[in-house]
Amino acid sequence: MLRIERIRKNKLFMTFILFTLISSLIFGCTDFDHDPENAIHTEGESLSVHFIDVGQGDCTLFVTPKGKTILIDAGEKSASDMIINYIRGQGIHKIDVIIATHPHADHIGGMEDVIRAFDIGQIYMPRVMHTTQTFENLLLAIQEKGLKVKTAKAGVAFDIDPDIEAVMLAPNSEEYENLNDYSAVLKVTHGKNSFLITGDVEETSEKEMLASGYDLSADVLKVAHHGSSSSTTDEFLDAVNPDHAVILLGKDNDYGHPHRETIEKLRERGIPIYRTDELGNIVLTSDGQVIIFHHPSSQAKAASQIETIYIGNKKSQVFHLQNCSSLPSEHNQLKFYSRQEAVGAGYSPCGRCNP
Repeated sequence: MLRIERIRKNKLFMTFILFTLISSLIFGCTDFDHDPENAIHTEGESLSVHFIDVGQGDCTLFVTPKGKTILIDAGEKSASDMIINYIRGQGIHKIDVIIATHPHADHIGGMEDVIRAFDIGQIYMPRVMHTTQTFENLLLAIQEKGLKVKTAKAGVAFDIDPDIEAVMLAPNSEEYENLNDYSAVLKVTHGKNSFLITGDVEETSEKEMLASGYDLSADVLKVAHHGSSSSTTDEFLDAVNPDHAVILLGKDNDYGHPHRETIEKLRERGIPIYRTDELGNIVLTSDGQVIIFHHPSSQAKAASQIETIYIGNKKSQVFHLQNCSSLPSEHNQLKFYSRQEAVGAGYSPCGRCNP
C-alpha cells in the first residue's frame, strides 16, 4: 500500500514538474496581436455564433463580421474530429483566439487536436494546473506549435474586430477551491446585441462578477456548467437578464444536467431555453440590432417550453393550467412542465380547466 501511494505521489510530482517546465515556455503576456490578414468575411457582415453539439461538454465558435474567429472550449477528446470538420465546413482555416475556460476534459479534451489542425493566433487559459493526461497533452500540443499561452482573467479585452467588443469578466481571483470557478467568462457585444459565455462558473465566481460592477447584461446567456444547480444563482441571472438561454449538454448524461432548479429559474422568468441535447447544433446571427436563430424548429421548441406549465396541488394531487380559478395557495403548488410529467407523478387533471 505504501508503495502504491509513493508511486501516485511521484506521478503527481512529475506532472507538476512537466507543467512548470512547459508553462514557463508557453505562458506569456495578455496582449492580443491583431492580424488583419486571413480574414474570412461573413455574408452581410454579421456576427455568427455556433453552439456546437459535442455531447456532454462545451464548444462555442464566434465568427466576427470581418471573419475573425474565437473558439471557446472543444468538448471531450472523442468530439475533436467532429469539431474540426465543423469548423472547416464554415470555410475557416485559422482560429484567431482559442479560450480554454478551465482544464476539465469536457472542455479541453478536443482542443489538442484542434490546435494541431488549424493555424492558431492566440490561446488563453486560466493560470491553474490540473494533473490529468488530457491537460498534459494539451500543453504538449501548445508547445509543439510554438504558441505562448496568455492568461485568461477578468479585464482581458480583444482587439480582434472593430465591429465587436470582447472582454473577459472572470476569473477575478488567482485561487479558488473549486476548479470550475477558474472558468474564463467572455462577453461579446455586437452593436445592441450581446452574448455571455460562462464556462462552468459556480456561485463563488458569479458573486465576484456581481461585486465587480461589470455590466453582465446579455441577450444570450450560455448557461454555466451545463445547467447545474450549483451555477446560475438568482442574483446572477437577474443581472444578466437574458432574452435567450442556451445549455450545452449531452442527452441522458450521468450528471442529471440540466438540473430542475435551473430550468425552473429560467422558465419562471419566461426565458426560452435552447438545448443541444434536444436541438443539436444551435446557430444564430446578429446584425447588431436583431438576433436570428437559424433553425425554426429551435425557436418553436424553446417557445413551447414556456407556454405550457401545469400547477399541481400537493394536497389533492390534481394539476391545473396556470389560469385556472382553482389554483392552490402558493406554498401548496408544484410545477410541472408537461402533462406527461404531471400524470407520471400521480397527479390527475382538474375537471374545471380540463388541461
